Amino acid sequence: MSVDSEAAEAVAELLSRCTGRGIAIEQALAGEPQFEGPASGGLLARGGPLAVVGYLLAGEEAEGPLRQAREGLWHLGQLWAGVGALAVRAIEEEDWATAWRQHFHVTRVGRRCVIVPTWRDHTPAPEEVVIALDPGLAFGTGQHPSTRLCLRGLEDYTLPSMEALDLGTGSGILAIAAAQLGARRVLALDTDPVAVRAARENAARNGLAEAISVQQGSLELAPAGSFHLAVANLTAQALLDLARPLLGALRPGGIAIVSGFLEERQPEVATALKQAGGNVRAALAEEGWCALVVRRRGDRP
Repeated sequence: MSVDSEAAEAVAELLSRCTGRGIAIEQALAGEPQFEGPASGGLLARGGPLAVVGYLLAGEEAEGPLRQAREGLWHLGQLWAGVGALAVRAIEEEDWATAWRQHFHVTRVGRRCVIVPTWRDHTPAPEEVVIALDPGLAFGTGQHPSTRLCLRGLEDYTLPSMEALDLGTGSGILAIAAAQLGARRVLALDTDPVAVRAARENAARNGLAEAISVQQGSLELAPAGSFHLAVANLTAQALLDLARPLLGALRPGGIAIVSGFLEERQPEVATALKQAGGNVRAALAEEGWCALVVRRRGDRP
């Protein structure tokens, strides 16, 4: 669905709870087709410059979550005029996974990272960190500003032999970047089984199946005090909820790179991270989206 920027994260949180899967917040494209059709498949909330997209498995099981989504969106619409109606269409996974490929090209992010779709040819320069990627239905192509901000942060803060954590890994793009940039081991976590499958496949195609452990779950799988570096590209609400356990997963002095929220949410996200034991070292912004670099207080690991 498409909504204005103020309401985007609230809508994403609602759809995430209704679908139980990862949600993508993207720039809405001019002329983007409406989703129409049976009550299953892709969900698109419309009404402003951002597209909020989620997925449900087809069948009778989709009826309850769709009803909850419509009711929740009606209530959100009373608070924000920019929340549009829910549009739905049935899609085949193969159709979605291939139809958008023509728009996904080789992309340079930051100083060194180059994202190469598996169906594109690319001859890397010696200094490039190449990430071969086929995201399928998982979030994370490097096209979204929040993903690019995280990649820029990883370029600045990943050091050789680090133990790293990627929370909400999606396609695995950030876990792969951390490993390519020198992290010794990366634990990549996602609650969405589709994302877990995509991340494992992408880690393998980059020759990193041994270095990256992809697990289905959240911070309960991340031992406290274990990581030099963590990256979390989530929503503002998720970061508010997880600030304390996320920083708790870091070693004292460890670095967390967090993004996935709009600039107007930066103060409250920063406050939550400070209250959880972190010091904000840097803030990055691109196209209205924000990332924070936070150091866990304590002696360096």
